[in-house]
Amino acid sequence: MKSLTQKLKMLNKTGFKLSFICGLNWLIKFLIPGQHYFFAAFFLGLLTYYMPHDIQQLSVFMLGFLVIITVVTNLLFWILYSKDLYHIKFAFYVAISFCFFQAGNNYIGQHALTDYLVSRLLTLWMISFIIATFASHLQFKLFKQYLFKNVINKEYLGIRKLTADLPPESNFYTDADEMDANKRMKLINQNAIKKPYQGVVELSFLNRKVTTGIHYKTDLITKEVERIFEDVDTIYYPVFRVYPFGIEEDFGYTLIQLKLSSKAAFTEYSS
Repeated sequence: MKSLTQKLKMLNKTGFKLSFICGLNWLIKFLIPGQHYFFAAFFLGLLTYYMPHDIQQLSVFMLGFLVIITVVTNLLFWILYSKDLYHIKFAFYVAISFCFFQAGNNYIGQHALTDYLVSRLLTLWMISFIIATFASHLQFKLFKQYLFKNVINKEYLGIRKLTADLPPESNFYTDADEMDANKRMKLINQNAIKKPYQGVVELSFLNRKVTTGIHYKTDLITKEVERIFEDVDTIYYPVFRVYPFGIEEDFGYTLIQLKLSSKAAFTEYSS
């Protein structure tokens, strides 16, 4: 309890502000598709009305049994093997969805299900799907805009439109060629993260993938065509993490993972 109190005192305002925004973003990210899944589960629970009573009871029992196995398996896998929050989120989705399914099943146990109600609910389900699709895209776009405006230096990373200026002379792709890993990561962190957040945000992981393809080269004198292989593009996958109590502390979570193309960063628009 004492160590927890000490850590809360260490939580700086910048880390708290960013963590609050991330928490709000995750909540919205959960609720937007969640309302669609939960509505679908409730609707499916209503449709068990058309099943014979014995088959309906057996189906609900078997589904409940599968839900328990799924939730327990994901929780155990998360505890024993992986700390990826995907397993927690998936288990939570499954458990809550079954609760909505059970609520729909209980409703038809006490009320008659009419064709009018089914058609209206089907329409609402389609509307919820459209809302979930567009709102999810908008939510992610707004969150990235906030990060690029306040936390991450997108000019340094070469994130640009085709008609925009090329990255500055000191840029991510130049620094990524540094051979010494420690020097490379420190150099990128110094430039990729805006100063107010350098104490709580870090580029913790950086992977790269080189794309190689076939290229035909024509000799200007002999006019002979040579078939060669050359690197077409290098894709980088930087993973930024947030450390609310400071980078020196172990506690942290993933802020965002980006996909950066060196070819896209240095391609100029030609009219």
